[in-house]
Amino acid sequence: MKNDGDDISSPVRVERIVAEWVAHGKKHDAVVSDAWKIDADGRRCGRLGKNIVTWIPIGCACAYTARISKVFAEPRHCGVVDDAVWGNRLRLMRAMGCGGEVLHIEEPLVSYRMGGLTTYTGSGYVAYWLARIEKGCILPQQFLADAQYVSSHLPQGYMEKYTEELEARCRHAQNRKLLWGGEKYSERKRGFDALNGREKGMGKLGLLNRILLLPPPLRNPVLDLAARIAFALKRWRHGAGA
Repeated sequence: MKNDGDDISSPVRVERIVAEWVAHGKKHDAVVSDAWKIDADGRRCGRLGKNIVTWIPIGCACAYTARISKVFAEPRHCGVVDDAVWGNRLRLMRAMGCGGEVLHIEEPLVSYRMGGLTTYTGSGYVAYWLARIEKGCILPQQFLADAQYVSSHLPQGYMEKYTEELEARCRHAQNRKLLWGGEKYSERKRGFDALNGREKGMGKLGLLNRILLLPPPLRNPVLDLAARIAFALKRWRHGAGA
């Protein structure tokens, strides 16, 4: 069961998860519940429901069976598993790869603290995102290795489509790495040109990409200042809305 130190489980969380898992025939290798969102002071500021299952559920709302660690070998890149975001995505994909669907409990069984380890806090903006992008380059490779490992359990034609999607994600991550971390303008421009067709005209994202073309000594202080202001405003909105 996943739970970081700043998230708070309901006293009945384990009981409810096990009961639902047993009631559904113990066939699911991942169980996800709804979650309350809480601010830094522990006040509720929203709810995460079924919509999170359509993408990637937050880690603290997930529980997994031991079967996934028996079916799959150790990840090639241990740093991915230790990461709060990517580690959860890897475990979730492995659970689905075991052949079971994700079981969703429409009841908040955990409180998810906003502004924890997975949220930027206003210092070293570019370095923060470069670290996340680096892991974003690694994870699709691990997903692909896992999918190939259990390919006999997957529907016909799934591997081809999945491989194509993951390769596209790898290229996208590598281009973002060039734009964010390229030391030379030519490297950043190559990443920008590759991303521009996909992100052109996307408002704030398109503007950010253009700022990233600037020399690092000029852009990094500007981005740090903008990010600190945005983070302070976010915290203020959470406090004002409580």
